[in-house]
Amino acid sequence: MKTPVRLRAASRAAEIQPFVVMDVLSRAHQLEATGRRVIHMEIGEPDFTAAPQVVEAAVRALRDGRSAYTATLGLPALRQAIGGHYQRCFGIEVSDSRIAIASGASGGLLLTLAL
Repeated sequence: MKTPVRLRAASRAAEIQPFVVMDVLSRAHQLEATGRRVIHMEIGEPDFTAAPQVVEAAVRALRDGRSAYTATLGLPALRQAIGGHYQRCFGIEVSDSRIAIASGASGGLLLTLAL
């Protein structure tokens, strides 16, 4: 029988600052559980769901087996469509190489600041 491998976190992992906003969200949920009314402004999550056509498109994509990771900077066709939108609406040309799609503001900000 093999001896189990013991994993250790890299020492630099201790330097990573916690994402404090999640602590704020947790506290807000605790307050709500006690009956307090809370206006959520901690993580930028909307207080409404996606539009019906977006939900249907997501369901259709899942049924079509499209559940894998996408390209790091976003789907190329979406990036091209966004560039086309800027051309049509604002008359400016934005190369799709300058467009990145992030799944949330935190990831987008980190990506932007890393450039």
